[in-house]
Amino acid sequence: MSTVIFQIKKGAPTSYTISQREVMAEKPETGEFKYIGYYRGQDTIFVEDIDNSDLRPTKVPPFTFNPTRNKCELRFDDRDKALYTYIMSHPNYEKTYELYSEEIESEKTLGKANAIEKAFEYIKESDTLKIRALGLAVLGLSTYNKPVSTISAKLKDKAINKPKEIILACEDELFENRFIASLALCSGIVKTNNTMTAIVWADNNGRLINIATGEDFITKFAKHLGEKNPENQSLLQELGTRLALNKKEKTSRSAEADEIAKLKAQLAAANLDKEIAEGKLLKEEKQVEKQVNTEPTPEDLALMELRGFYKEVLGKNVPFRYQNDADWMHKKIDVAQKEN
Repeated sequence: MSTVIFQIKKGAPTSYTISQREVMAEKPETGEFKYIGYYRGQDTIFVEDIDNSDLRPTKVPPFTFNPTRNKCELRFDDRDKALYTYIMSHPNYEKTYELYSEEIESEKTLGKANAIEKAFEYIKESDTLKIRALGLAVLGLSTYNKPVSTISAKLKDKAINKPKEIILACEDELFENRFIASLALCSGIVKTNNTMTAIVWADNNGRLINIATGEDFITKFAKHLGEKNPENQSLLQELGTRLALNKKEKTSRSAEADEIAKLKAQLAAANLDKEIAEGKLLKEEKQVEKQVNTEPTPEDLALMELRGFYKEVLGKNVPFRYQNDADWMHKKIDVAQKEN
């Protein structure tokens, strides 16, 4: 013998009485909704199956406040199968009240912990541009033009308190296109026009799609990218090309700046005269700039090779947002190889 416990889901009222008038539930045998009642000692809760037509329903005990647990609950002996079945079949089950046990609570805690871990895996990103894009793709327009620190904090707060919303957003079939659309906006490749009535190319104001006042233009742009026609496929390819070039330009500028800084440091240390400083060194700087802008780096070559290996092992291309994430690709390849 053990005790069954049901508890009110939200709040802690002093008492709660379950409804017993004209309550219906789905009958497993037929799939039809039939009237039910609590008939203590009976094998069924369905009124039509009670043999004794004079038998009246038993009153369901009220939920009462338990100060030890700070919960409004109903406890009874698990041998009362009729009461258990009636309460579980009642339309208010899982709406107003729920079954409680330490095992169920442990499973909930573990499930939430796993969900939080999974949500954090989806939003794990250090690149500021991608954090901004994730904010738009996952949280929506509320993060548009917000500081990166604010967006990152909002993403982490959502992952902790509402991890399922992060998971659902990132596993939605539209997410990849939402991320591409967001990345294009955050990169300055596309933009909204001055009247917020269209998304246009940033370099020439060429119109891509119209947007209505107050419309979620990220979602609309993502749906537009998902339409299966030659025009949109070309648009996706163009966005991919421009995004790749945008990243390369930033990398090139960074590498160029580092190299120039090194050369200037060498200049100061060696006390080179003006002629060398303005002549030979300038020539070396231009050669460095030319090399950085025209030749792929070892990192680029390694990523290209890894993307090819990923496609060979998994049979598909690397998702757009992970094409430069070597750690992510290695993990997926390891998992696939172990499964095979």
